[in-house]
Amino acid sequence: MGATFVLCPLIAPKVPKDNRYTFHRLNAHDIISLSVILFAASSVLFVSASSSNEDDGSCRLYLGPSSTSKKDIFKLGIYSGVDLPPGSTIGTPDIAVQLIDILKQDEKSDEEIVTINFWTSFNTLGQFEGDDVTTFVTGLGSLLQEHPSIVNAFWDPPNVLFHQQFQEEGGKDKEMHPGRGAYSTYNHVTFSTRQFVPAGMELFIDIGKGPSDRNIGDNEEVLQNRFDHNRADEILDHMVSFFTNHESKLTEQSKTDIYDFLTNDVMGATLSSLLPQAHDKLQAIKDMGGTTLYKNPRVLVDQEWLDMHGHCIDNIVPQRSTIVNAGMGAFAKRSFTKGEVVTILPLLFIADKKNLDMKHVVGSMNQESGDEHVAAPQLLLNYCFGHPQSSMALLPVVTAGSLINHQSGRKSNVQLQWSKSRIQRSDLLQVSPEHLNDHEKYNYPVLAMDVISTRDIEKGEEIFLDYGPDWEHAWKKHEEEWASNSKEDRWTFQSAYQWNLKHQTTPHQVDTEGSIPDGILRICYILYEELPDREEIKCDGVSIRKFIAQNDESSAYAGRNAYECKLLSKEGYGGETDVSSCTYRVSIIESTEEGDIEIIIEGIPHNAVWYIDAPYRSDQHNSDAFRHTIGIPEDIWPEAWLNIFDRSDDEL
Repeated sequence: MGATFVLCPLIAPKVPKDNRYTFHRLNAHDIISLSVILFAASSVLFVSASSSNEDDGSCRLYLGPSSTSKKDIFKLGIYSGVDLPPGSTIGTPDIAVQLIDILKQDEKSDEEIVTINFWTSFNTLGQFEGDDVTTFVTGLGSLLQEHPSIVNAFWDPPNVLFHQQFQEEGGKDKEMHPGRGAYSTYNHVTFSTRQFVPAGMELFIDIGKGPSDRNIGDNEEVLQNRFDHNRADEILDHMVSFFTNHESKLTEQSKTDIYDFLTNDVMGATLSSLLPQAHDKLQAIKDMGGTTLYKNPRVLVDQEWLDMHGHCIDNIVPQRSTIVNAGMGAFAKRSFTKGEVVTILPLLFIADKKNLDMKHVVGSMNQESGDEHVAAPQLLLNYCFGHPQSSMALLPVVTAGSLINHQSGRKSNVQLQWSKSRIQRSDLLQVSPEHLNDHEKYNYPVLAMDVISTRDIEKGEEIFLDYGPDWEHAWKKHEEEWASNSKEDRWTFQSAYQWNLKHQTTPHQVDTEGSIPDGILRICYILYEELPDREEIKCDGVSIRKFIAQNDESSAYAGRNAYECKLLSKEGYGGETDVSSCTYRVSIIESTEEGDIEIIIEGIPHNAVWYIDAPYRSDQHNSDAFRHTIGIPEDIWPEAWLNIFDRSDDEL
């Protein structure tokens, strides 16, 4: 998308008589330079760039107290440990877990289930999993804060698109394993930097709540947001350049008069409030990184602060587990000696884990005839810590920590203990789950566990935790039932992953009966031209539009641009193995204020057509999939949380 300029006519203010001498020594070139500053004061300039950043072995990401914390609200934030150029990937990929129809059950809201911000599902392409899907994202997706003046990080939609199921080699028999449906396949949610981020700066993302009314920590009467700061920085650059180029021509009084004239008579109150009171401070503000850091100094900290208040969350990274059929695992990025803190796990409360039950309803839930039964717990349960005699579940929100797999006894190399960090509210270990079910009071992590090495761990070694005897008993029972039950009619053998691989080198087929396997859905990433009614072209009453190509992958593969689509015909065609020139004519259903309408789109390129699992057909929906919380040792689970005294052997 190109830069947008808002051109506004400038009305020349009257110049006081005592300021006239300010201009008389400036020639025509000088006046043009000054006019550039005036133009910048009334326009918006947007610049984007991309770059890569090599790993130099330093801790690249810290968890610490957020600069957005207030006296009565402690929040966690993410800080960069190294300089990050624009377009750099931040940390390691996060895991997204889709929650299916959970907001429709018992008229609960997402806040009543877990104290965390859920994301709309199209951010991770999860909207096709069911009728009503919300998304929980570990790591950055849970911990990045929003700031009214700063947005230096963003979702990277193309990477989310390319999440795929792990396929075991050896044919379909190998693909049928008891781990299917027990872990999320949305395992490549990434965030990137929108601009240069210096080491020690907190990272902020737009979480869609809308701009706040004022800067956090500021008491100014004017409103300031990131767009104001962009404009102010542009003006700042021009001012610094102007005063530097004309250093020999201007007296100090001349500089002061020009600066006062621009800030008091040309700019509005908002822009003026972002600049210093005197012109001799301009260069220093530019050197520190611009008006954003000048007005929000708390968002940038030094290494000493990070060492004292922060926790490195860059010590372990996600990779494919060494355990067959276990999905992703956590691996040591560096070596650890026995007794070291490998990572910290901030925890969120789920006061009643029954809130994570997926329910199938026959009839209306608002009628007495509605027949409701539990099909299976939500997949999110597998990422939670729990105890068989407690309704409580604890959800860790650091990505790699959520991926530590199970090994029993001496095969494990880490253990859990309650953290001694500032995050920890130890008093909450003495209160009941019912007391903690306060979603306004505890809508951020207030407890944490440290993952401690129980022996020396080598760099590159997989991290393992003993999930406890209750979990291990449940898993062995699941394996036995898996081996004895028929799976042919309950599990999809051909996955969307395989279908996408096939069409990397072969054209997509026109929709006919049976052209797409059962359980697979075709989607198209589409941006199409908007036409006035008088210019609309229609075929049998259906509007026909042209596909608009996007150079920016973040726009092209944004989840909001994904539609279920029907392929009507091939247009360009390069042969059975050449798909680069293939284009297609497709139809989609667009929801409008007037209702759903069919639209035909022409010129869809081959790489805009993809395949995903159909709604309610991915592995996580299968009622035979394994579900169980991760066990916490008896000696550290709080006695106050033990509120289930009579349970069956099958109870989680």
